Amino acid sequence: TSTSDLNAVDQDYRGRLRYLLSPRSSISSTAGYSIDSQPDREIETTGLVMGPVKRHRQQYSLAGELALSEKTSADLAYSYEQDDYNSNRFSDLEYHDASLTFSHDLDGMLRSTKGMVNFDYAHYISSVTLVDSLESKSTVDNYSATIGMSRAFSELWSIQGNAGGRYTVSKFQSWELGGYK
Repeated sequence: TSTSDLNAVDQDYRGRLRYLLSPRSSISSTAGYSIDSQPDREIETTGLVMGPVKRHRQQYSLAGELALSEKTSADLAYSYEQDDYNSNRFSDLEYHDASLTFSHDLDGMLRSTKGMVNFDYAHYISSVTLVDSLESKSTVDNYSATIGMSRAFSELWSIQGNAGGRYTVSKFQSWELGGYK
């Protein structure tokens, strides 16, 4: 049997720019765009084979790093991702993520150890066009906070542990015969 629907030329473009503002601070940015149609592209994440549908993905991020002292630093980051599928069988996705991380060198108390505190907010918008121009939409907001430590045993080996909590708010809009609910 012929499987010509699996024939495709995928594309992947990525760039990264980092600029050192001062010895204590830097900013960085990334951008990416890809067109792919591999049926198994999400198998590691979801365990599902998607079929030969084409996905257009764009990704952007902006981050800043600042050394607050010799032992303490702060990182602020924002990223955006958008997936558009050439099929009504799959939900398009838009994703925003912002995080703030503080780390402190605990070498005075524990050798080669850092303590970390992280705050994160993520906003997901998923939508699929049903028939004509009817659309089903969902939004998910995740708020999380963690505290943790990392310890370097050598230049090659380290261990990290985090504990924290997450609060999620989900809103779903669906269409039934007669209108949205």
